[in-house]
Amino acid sequence: MPSPDGKRIAFVAERGEDVAIFVVSADGHILGTYLHGMFEEPAACAALLRWAGLSEPQPIDHAAARERTLDHLADVIENSCDLERLLAPLA
Repeated sequence: MPSPDGKRIAFVAERGEDVAIFVVSADGHILGTYLHGMFEEPAACAALLRWAGLSEPQPIDHAAARERTLDHLADVIENSCDLERLLAPLA
């Protein structure tokens, strides 16, 4: 898949004010983009996974996964550190 029109190896996709630049290898096996957070958009992530060969990509709630990870990290810090002693100089 060189590009949506099948002809270019570099193309721009626009959606409202959002603009992304993509580059695809000549054989269509490698796709690159600079767009930060692209994989956090479920539709974009699913489209890229389908392009990569996954027939039925499952949606991932990245925001919820990030919150779970941060909550876990906070629990580990709270259980591993003497927070009262660490925070005392800030009081």
